[in-house]
Amino acid sequence: MEDLVSQKVNGPSIALIALGAVSILTNLASFIWQGISAVTWIMAGDVDWMLFITSQGWSLGMNLIGAVASLVIILGGVRMRQQRSAGLVYAASAFAILPCCIGAPCCCLGIPIGIWALVTLNDEDVKAAFDAA
Repeated sequence: MEDLVSQKVNGPSIALIALGAVSILTNLASFIWQGISAVTWIMAGDVDWMLFITSQGWSLGMNLIGAVASLVIILGGVRMRQQRSAGLVYAASAFAILPCCIGAPCCCLGIPIGIWALVTLNDEDVKAAFDAA
């Protein structure tokens, strides 16, 4: 029974971990790029702070939120592999589905991976394994 459950969660858990890793890299790269852009904008002088906050500040904030969501996705994938913390795995799957959480290159991949993880979590054998843990 445990081997069967391990086989069932193996694919979606690895996919969540990979998605989270790629997403965190793209979010951090975008954060660095936006940070450099913000610094050059400020150094240019005569900054319209309202425009700066609504454009650069918003983008920096969303990149940080995306990085945190990506960490949750990675942790959820690890816990799914271990068949522990069903709530965290459900949250990670939901974050994977939300395009605003994981960044542009990963949003198209996140929807099927998140749905795959949720379908796997709702399998009766998988539910029993998580409940037993």
